Amino acid sequence: MILRQHISYLLIGSNIEPVINVRRALVELCHYGIIMKISRTWQTPAYGSQGPDFINLAVEFVTPHSLDSLKSDAITSIENKLGRIRTDDINAPRTIDIDVILFDGKLLDPSIWTHVHSAITIAELLPQLLNPDTKETLDIVANRLFQSKPVVERKDVLSLMK
Repeated sequence: MILRQHISYLLIGSNIEPVINVRRALVELCHYGIIMKISRTWQTPAYGSQGPDFINLAVEFVTPHSLDSLKSDAITSIENKLGRIRTDDINAPRTIDIDVILFDGKLLDPSIWTHVHSAITIAELLPQLLNPDTKETLDIVANRLFQSKPVVERKDVLSLMK
């Protein structure tokens, strides 16, 4: 039997022991598919809260899981394993946050056009992704957002994993 393979782009972030938790999330993802590409890792201010800075990266991920299965089985399982606690405050500090940004070419999270942590990481993997409203490519949007927010590349996060 040949399983259909789906291409997804995931955003991974953490602001509680972020180096450890981002690394662990990458390892855990490998149980559900293949990581094809990884963006550089960036430290960005917490969005919507006064919490500590986040460490963020994006991956191109190939999986046999459907979108629903990827979210409910893989991502929820990984987030639970890494101690993610969900509260009423969706911007509260967290051990890990994994979001599906694109799945089989369909944009699921339009925040990539307005949030620096999404734009700069996904733009490294899909620089020519076109905003249907403004006709700007994601690399142009990411460069603009990069100029407006304190963003620092974190080369140390993945250095031991290579």
